[in-house]
Amino acid sequence: MLDYPVVVHNTNKYVEVFKSLGGRLNKRHDVLHWGPAPRRRAQFLFSAGRRRLDCRPDGPPAGQTGAEAATDAGENMSSLYQSAAPALSNAAATTAERPRSIADLPAQRAAEPQSDAQRRALYYNTGNAFNLRWPEVPDNSFTEEPARALAADTPTGLIACDRSRDLGTSYAATTPLVLAYYARINAGDKLNTDFQASGVMIYVMVGSGTSQCADEQVHWRAGDVFMLPGGVAARHEAGGQAAVLWIVTNEPQLAFEHLRGPAPGNAPTDVVHFTADEIQRQIDLLYAVGRSNDIAGSALIFSSTKQEAIRNVLPTMTVAMNSLEPGVSQRAHRHNSVAVSLVIEGTGCHSIVDGRRKDWAPWATTVTPATSVHSHHNAGDSRAMFLIVQDGGLYYYTRALGFSFADA
Repeated sequence: MLDYPVVVHNTNKYVEVFKSLGGRLNKRHDVLHWGPAPRRRAQFLFSAGRRRLDCRPDGPPAGQTGAEAATDAGENMSSLYQSAAPALSNAAATTAERPRSIADLPAQRAAEPQSDAQRRALYYNTGNAFNLRWPEVPDNSFTEEPARALAADTPTGLIACDRSRDLGTSYAATTPLVLAYYARINAGDKLNTDFQASGVMIYVMVGSGTSQCADEQVHWRAGDVFMLPGGVAARHEAGGQAAVLWIVTNEPQLAFEHLRGPAPGNAPTDVVHFTADEIQRQIDLLYAVGRSNDIAGSALIFSSTKQEAIRNVLPTMTVAMNSLEPGVSQRAHRHNSVAVSLVIEGTGCHSIVDGRRKDWAPWATTVTPATSVHSHHNAGDSRAMFLIVQDGGLYYYTRALGFSFADA
């Protein structure tokens, strides 16, 4: 098996190998153009150490249909493979061009694996292991989802703010580690949830009702925030009017590592209830005391007795009610955590994210990508209110918060 990419030229036959022959089945293929005459040229796709061989024409030559070309190229495929194999095996020893850098090497495999465990082993290096590029986190807002949740004809259920296609994940995600939902519960209806998360944050947008989680019940109304432990089923019931909830979990974080929610009693949070009246009292206290300009905004950070040591609602999740007075602009800053925000009160408000203006919309879920320079601005006549969920606890714990003011 070749252990590096080669390009070999021969006067009678030519072979072009663009990758070594060790890729995963149906994931990484090697392409071989075989035969000097266009009429005989075909593509051979090798995978998983040549355990499988497919053949198809590289394109019909002039005067020949695609079907005829396919028949011609595929004719006697096994003998063609036998002819091609020696050229490949000799390529490294003859006119091979070695890679210019270890960064050009594909993943390597054991030369002579003796077990399934050895066959699963892959070998990267400092040149090719750290150049993996994930899709960027979109700097966008979800506005259609809240409109659907607030529409009178929408049935009871969850509406996910899902960007998995943009993020390249196989599971629903708003950002790499966070998933936000809108939940509509029509009057008198019940909504059952069972999130595979370590904890669940819920904000009541409109309406009132109850949530039952194990043997505890929360009576909630508009403006309340409450936490539920993950790994435990919950039942939410609206009162006499339809209710809409904003729910945020760390399901993508667990899905990334193929984990499930904690066993009952082992969740990092208990049922915790922050009432709208107490939230307002605490915010008024912040403004009464005041702050210096080296503090980024007047945000109320939620926590609980179980997470008092780290001052978050979950080990990896930070939840804050942020506010901004009329005519005030927040000092531009950056941090390593992503921010997923719900616009509660924001008439005349906008954000600047990496130099781009983003206007606020009622009840929109907005995403501020990690490390982006951003600021919030209130050009309206009333105090702006927005609830922020960040994966900040992760960076606090790893001592890598990366907070700084852009003008510092």
